[in-house]
Amino acid sequence: MRSKLIMAWYARAAFRFDFGRMKAMILAAGRGARMRPLTDTVPKPLLKINGRPLIDWHLEKLARAGFREIVINISYLGEAIKNHVGDGARYGVTVQYSPEPTALETGGGIATARDWLGDDWFLLVSADIYSDIDYARLATMGKNLGKADAALMLVPHHVGLIGEYALEADRVVFANVSAAPLPHYTWASVGVFRTSLFAAMPKRKPFTLLPHFQAWAGARRMKGEVFDGVWENLGTPREFAALNARLA
Repeated sequence: MRSKLIMAWYARAAFRFDFGRMKAMILAAGRGARMRPLTDTVPKPLLKINGRPLIDWHLEKLARAGFREIVINISYLGEAIKNHVGDGARYGVTVQYSPEPTALETGGGIATARDWLGDDWFLLVSADIYSDIDYARLATMGKNLGKADAALMLVPHHVGLIGEYALEADRVVFANVSAAPLPHYTWASVGVFRTSLFAAMPKRKPFTLLPHFQAWAGARRMKGEVFDGVWENLGTPREFAALNARLA
């Protein structure tokens, strides 16, 4: 029995070591204007959910999934995030910061940080969501991209959030261009991307990823998977308070 337990431990350790070569990026540069007044003095990633800052949930989940190298882009009240997270050692990871004097939106933030994101693929997660998404599952999706260049985690459609996505087999399409009446989904702000997608994109210039998503989906270059567990987009104080009440 003991030998079986030892073998199982080594198998898990090898799994973590393999994923330790993978990199992740946390988007944490936004102003969080809709979350005011909560974000007037505290950056959104440091707002507490069930007593712990949002960014802690992500860092600890990434560490448990085996990710060891994390890039965090920062802008609004970025020094507060750096002072809280530090070098990442207390989470079991190494953190590199990508400062933005002015927030560069999702696309600009990734393009500016791409030199730290390795040569293969990376996991991307927004700091202002809360979910039970398993980041180890994202690592598996990244390792099995095949001929695709990205893989998005999708959630049941949330009215008011940007983008109405659908799936044709395992490929992401935009719902409004699909010939078939397919279920609509929202991007969960979690996914994996080949770093090469951003090689020609301009650094230090703000731009959104939406037009690129449309192009990649049109070329059938994005895989997708639906997640039907806990997922919350924390955009307003009301949503923030409601989640804390449920978790309490």
